[in-house]
Amino acid sequence: MVFYGGKFLVLGLSKSGIAATTLLLSHGATVYIYDQFVSARVKSAEEDLSKAGAICVRKENLDRTLMAIDTLVLSPGIAIDNSIAVRAHVLKKRIIGELELGSYFLQAPAIAVTGTNGKTTTVCMIESILKCAEKETLALGNVGVPLCKKVESLSRRGVAVIEVSSFQMETTRTFLPHIACLTNI
Repeated sequence: MVFYGGKFLVLGLSKSGIAATTLLLSHGATVYIYDQFVSARVKSAEEDLSKAGAICVRKENLDRTLMAIDTLVLSPGIAIDNSIAVRAHVLKKRIIGELELGSYFLQAPAIAVTGTNGKTTTVCMIESILKCAEKETLALGNVGVPLCKKVESLSRRGVAVIEVSSFQMETTRTFLPHIACLTNI
């Protein structure tokens, strides 16, 4: 995937959306940002990301932006059947999630954990075991730290232990962890 000069719309400005935007900007992409819910937190994120080079999109400009972009990046809490994602799909735009985006930059082996219950506990347990074995490791994903935020800080010798939600799995195509765990289904 081409990042430098690519045009991306990041949908959702929570921790994952902010991390995805920051990562894309650092690789020379043109990044549009939009959140359907206006709040003080969202306005603050828009202000900070605008200063870094992101372009804020308003509802009235959303259709024009969708036509201009190459890729829509969904934050983990946004379902694939969200009306904006459906419009992007109709326009034949690539739709990925923050996890997929982060995985493009991941050099370390990945252990992914998903399932109904026990994901966070399992991720924390695996991270603890690896740290006791003196391995460079980070717990990422739905455990609280977006993959895009820390992906470039892990070396090839490290291990990314990633909690993956069902929403995140719906927007992955090429993410292939070295080890996958499915808990309590």
